[in-house]
Amino acid sequence: MDIMVRRGFWIILMILVGAALWAAFIPLDAAVPSTGTVIVDGRRKVVQHPRGGVIQEVLIREGEPVAEGDILIRLDSSAELANRSQAQSQLAAARFQSEALGEQLEGLRDLTDEGFYPRNQLIELERQYKESLVQQRALQYQILALNKDLERTAIRAPISGRVMGVGVNTPGAVVIAGAKLMEVVPNGDQISIEAQVRPYLADKVMPGASAQVRFSALQAVRTPVIQGTVEWISADRFLNPDDKSNPEGYFLAKVVVPPSELRKVDGFRVMPGMPAEVMIKTGERTFMQYLIKPFIDRLAVSAREH
Repeated sequence: MDIMVRRGFWIILMILVGAALWAAFIPLDAAVPSTGTVIVDGRRKVVQHPRGGVIQEVLIREGEPVAEGDILIRLDSSAELANRSQAQSQLAAARFQSEALGEQLEGLRDLTDEGFYPRNQLIELERQYKESLVQQRALQYQILALNKDLERTAIRAPISGRVMGVGVNTPGAVVIAGAKLMEVVPNGDQISIEAQVRPYLADKVMPGASAQVRFSALQAVRTPVIQGTVEWISADRFLNPDDKSNPEGYFLAKVVVPPSELRKVDGFRVMPGMPAEVMIKTGERTFMQYLIKPFIDRLAVSAREH
C-alpha cells in the first residue's frame, strides 16, 4: 500500500513539475481579438442618379454579377420622349421655313438688283432666313441635350462586379437626386478585412503583424482559418454615436489576405460585407507570464501613485 501511495505521489509531483515547466518556458501566441468586415481592393462604387425620377423597371437583384455598362434600372422617360418629339417637330418646321426662304431669296435678289422688288423687303426676308438658321442650331443642341437626358434614364453599372445593397426594387418608386440606389462591388481575388480593434489593445497591433481570419458567416466546422497580414492601423480612433454597445469607439486595422490563402475557402462564397473574426498576433508569452502580468501591472501603477 505504501508503495502505491509513493508511486501516486511521484506521479502527481511529476505532473505538477511538468505543468510548471510548461507554464514557465513553453511560449504561447499572444493575440488581439477583433471583429471585422470583408472588403475588396478598389472599393465598391455607389450607384446614384444626378437628377432623380420615377422607376420604370429594376433589372437586377441583390448579389447578381454585372458587367460595366449593364443597365441596372430604367427610369420613366415619357417626359424626355415628349420633349424630344416636340423639339424634333419644331426643328422640321424651322428647316422647312429656312429652305422656303432660301429659295425665295435666290429669285428676289436679281429682281431687287434690277429694281423690280423693294430692297427693304429683301432685307427683311434675309433677316428671317438668318433667324431660322439660328433657331435650327438651337433646336439641334436642344435635341442633343434631350438625347443625353434619355440616356440617363438608363442607370448603368459603373464597373464590373456584383450588386450589393439594392435600396430600390419597386416600379413607380421615386428616386431622389443623388440618393444611393445600390453599390457595385468590383471583381477580384484580392480581399482584405477591416478589423475593429479596441482602443486599449490598439498599441499592440503593428503593421506587418500576422493575423488569423475566420469567416464567421460560414460553417465553423468546415471553414478553415486563413492567414493574413496587417497592412496598417488607423492613427486615430473612430467613434459611432449610434453604437451604444461600444461608446469608446475603435481603431481600424486593414488585414490583407493573399489569393493563395483565399483558395483555402474555394468551396465557400466569400463576399464583401461578410463578417469575420480576426486574431492579430502580437508576440509570444508563456502561460506563467499571462498569469502574473496583471499583478505586475497593478504593482507598477501602485508604485507610480506612491
